[in-house]
Amino acid sequence: MMKTSKLNQFVAIFIALFMTLAVSSCSSDDDDDKKFDVPQELIGTWNLYGMQYTFNADGTGYISGDFDDEDMSARTVSGLSSRSGRMTLKFSYTYNASEHSVVINCMGEKERWQIVELSDGLLVIIDSEGERMTLVKEGAVDPSVPDTDYAPCPLSTLIGDWGVAGRAMYGFNSEGYMKWFMADGEHFEPGTYSYDAEKGILDTSEGGSVSVRKVTDDIIMLWDNSEAVKAPFLLTRITKEPFTVGDISLLYDKTWTMVGIATLDNRPAYPWTYYFDSKGIWSSSVQGSAMGGSFRYESSTKTLVLNMMDDDMEYKVISLTSDKVVLSVDSRMMEMVVMPGK
Repeated sequence: MMKTSKLNQFVAIFIALFMTLAVSSCSSDDDDDKKFDVPQELIGTWNLYGMQYTFNADGTGYISGDFDDEDMSARTVSGLSSRSGRMTLKFSYTYNASEHSVVINCMGEKERWQIVELSDGLLVIIDSEGERMTLVKEGAVDPSVPDTDYAPCPLSTLIGDWGVAGRAMYGFNSEGYMKWFMADGEHFEPGTYSYDAEKGILDTSEGGSVSVRKVTDDIIMLWDNSEAVKAPFLLTRITKEPFTVGDISLLYDKTWTMVGIATLDNRPAYPWTYYFDSKGIWSSSVQGSAMGGSFRYESSTKTLVLNMMDDDMEYKVISLTSDKVVLSVDSRMMEMVVMPGK
């Protein structure tokens, strides 16, 4: 919630007065000679919701923030500085040590802060409206900037399924094939990729190009190489084996059906089924039309070769499990699943 109590009202009043060049000093004569027993921890600049509040030891201070008004950013007057849209407003304040409170006086408006905690670069207050707010002292909290200058990711690390919060988004194998996971993180569309491991540049069949950096074995950082996206994107490992090519016997004695809608003579033809037996005979059926022949499997290249009428058709086996097979043929992907029995 972007609420900063009455201090924002001070800023609003200041803007209105500034636009009419009727700004007057916020310090009162009554405060000039007052001595301040201000705790040293309070002195400095505090950040809250993009605004900075600076408390000086002499009972003066400043509110700074960014404003978009082009007219305002071009002017300067007493008590006000302006550069690149950033405005600074001066105020005076008093500190009550017995009550642990600060009263800020600016342009006739007063705001009381009840200090709840003042330590370790944190200032916790309750304002005049009863709102509790936490301010962080500038320089007191300096989190390390995440390192992005990692070495290119080696191919051996890239292999696997990667995603966010346990949901897979992309998968890569060592032979240039990849998965584009659907929103459920389970179903996917197969694709291809090329990878320059020396430079860490990954190009996909979809036309995308990203730089890949290895953070750890289970964390990689992607930079989109397009002009539109300049920030890195972190992915965590889901699995190390995105494409499982099991023994060819997993293909035998089952009715497989093609995922999606197959076509025959430019007409929808679904389901298109295949059957492979352990003797090396395959058959296929679509809309009552049957075909078949012999087949062999070349395990060294993971290639399934179907022969029909002395013509060979080669299918690269990308993934093979007990209930799903993904094949590549002529730069196209096809997926088949086992058709359950009735």
